[in-house]
Amino acid sequence: MSSSSNALRKSSRSATGHKPTTGCRQSPERAHASGTPAAARAAAKRATRSLGRNGQSPGTLATSATTISNVGVYGITQGSLAASANYALSYAGANLSVTPRAITVTANALSRTYGDANPALTYQVGGAGLVNGDSLSGALATSATTASNVGLYGITQGNLAGSTNYALSYAGANLTITPRAITVTADAKSRAYGDANPLLTYWVGGSGLANGDTLSGALATSATAASDAGSYAITKGTLAASSNYAFTYTGANLTITGSPASPVPPSPQPDPSAGESKVFGSYEQAIAAWYGWQQAGNPPLEPASIDKPSRASICKSPQHCEALPHPDNRRVGRWIRFVDTTDNFELRR
Repeated sequence: MSSSSNALRKSSRSATGHKPTTGCRQSPERAHASGTPAAARAAAKRATRSLGRNGQSPGTLATSATTISNVGVYGITQGSLAASANYALSYAGANLSVTPRAITVTANALSRTYGDANPALTYQVGGAGLVNGDSLSGALATSATTASNVGLYGITQGNLAGSTNYALSYAGANLTITPRAITVTADAKSRAYGDANPLLTYWVGGSGLANGDTLSGALATSATAASDAGSYAITKGTLAASSNYAFTYTGANLTITGSPASPVPPSPQPDPSAGESKVFGSYEQAIAAWYGWQQAGNPPLEPASIDKPSRASICKSPQHCEALPHPDNRRVGRWIRFVDTTDNFELRR
């Protein structure tokens, strides 16, 4: 066979056995903003091998798609791909499909105190992530308001969204509303012996009450109108708040003043020098002691008309007053008598 026949057969094999468009038989795909897909690169490589055996520069296919192109189908054109004059090149195009970029949006778990405003609902973007300076629109949402009770409230996707260039998957979380910390401090109170207890009041501190809430119940004390002088604790009693509050109580005291001391019964034959008599600072205290003595179940005192004495004369000592019958030495019943001019009364036989 002649060399010209061999050359003709070789030329025929080159034209029919190596087609530069072989790499375009399938339409390559890429995700939004990804680089040239592997299929397109393989096609270009095969075309280079096919046309470059004789030192030819094959050129490249082309597409209008770039890294910022939106999701869609973009034609793959012949571009600069060419053959020498030894070839009759026919080109069959294909498409480059840009598909949505997969991202995940994960809500951050948050918490706040009852009565406060909701915090900003935030999130993290994962998966393939946002590209080309893109951002999401809208915001996450929750059903919780400032008036919502303590508990868990779901954080939903709300109207948060990406463009059609993204396939968004959402993972929710919870907003936790915790009890509001308040302190209740009782006000210190006082009253006179025999009076009714005053209103037991308090003030609320800490974070304070919210949403127009009030406390229920009342403070308490063990003191009654008959209680003796002294300090009586003011306790929390039935005062309470709803479960939306963490309640801390600080107590105080109710002080009763002016209660007469319980009389000490004198000996049958009292000795003033031995302190067996009881001296009171006023007429009223002595009379109160007299009645208190009887109410305590002690032997009754003889009834008497109580006549407040005058200061007609001076009595310098109890012994002197006992020895001198004068207007300032008045007997009031069996146990009480006026013994000096400083308005002191003595409880004795």
